[in-house]
Amino acid sequence: MTEEEIIQKFVELAAMDRPPGDPVLDLIWKNFYVPNARLIELIDELVEYAKKAKPSETERRRAGQLMEAVAVGAFKCIPKIGWDKVKNYRSASGSQYDLVVRGERLPPHFPWDKICSTLGLSSSESCMVVECKATSDKVDDAQFERMCSILAHNIEAAGIGIFFTIRGATGFPERGKPRKAALSCCLLKQLIFRIKQQKSVVVLDIHDLLELKRPGGLLELLIRKVQEISLQDGLPSLTAHTLREADIPDYLKILLEPSMDS
Repeated sequence: MTEEEIIQKFVELAAMDRPPGDPVLDLIWKNFYVPNARLIELIDELVEYAKKAKPSETERRRAGQLMEAVAVGAFKCIPKIGWDKVKNYRSASGSQYDLVVRGERLPPHFPWDKICSTLGLSSSESCMVVECKATSDKVDDAQFERMCSILAHNIEAAGIGIFFTIRGATGFPERGKPRKAALSCCLLKQLIFRIKQQKSVVVLDIHDLLELKRPGGLLELLIRKVQEISLQDGLPSLTAHTLREADIPDYLKILLEPSMDS
């Protein structure tokens, strides 16, 4: 299916107002997001790192770069919906930076509002803020609150915050463990922030990252994660800083070169 055919098909589906999960719509997602060989290699390397009981300092540093490369590489695999802007921002402390992904360069008559609606975004909040955590610890309350603060105060055009992690976040249900009977920690903050701001913060762990290896994986994963915030059934998933733009590291710039698309 060519890019023009994909766009035309999506325009037709948008006019029919098909619901999320529709088989035909799922087929379109699979054409929008197609992981390349390089991204799959990066994910496999990161999965192998996650198995190490006592990684060295060099291995931990490499894992951080891998996680960032996976995040950039995944969004680079969905150019057909215009995620052509990947920028890097540093906090005032200089200790943390986030990727900001925007959908800007779109074909004429492309139903961006339908894309945003499916992902739980309004058309005026069409960018995403990404933080990468390749540590052995889970995302904690303070880190989760910081992401919420960025969405609420620093980058108001952002509708979703996404954590790329190995172990997920505190309070979230874990695979192989009993259903959680109460909301706590980051999971509770996630729901409160959604109610107050109508914006979503989602967390991807190493199991979720494996889904990025299949066509449609990233978009389907984000849709499901956003929908799960409202469910909160206790089961695992199938202060503001001033920001300034910073240069993307060389090891991430490589992934943005045209030659990496194939």
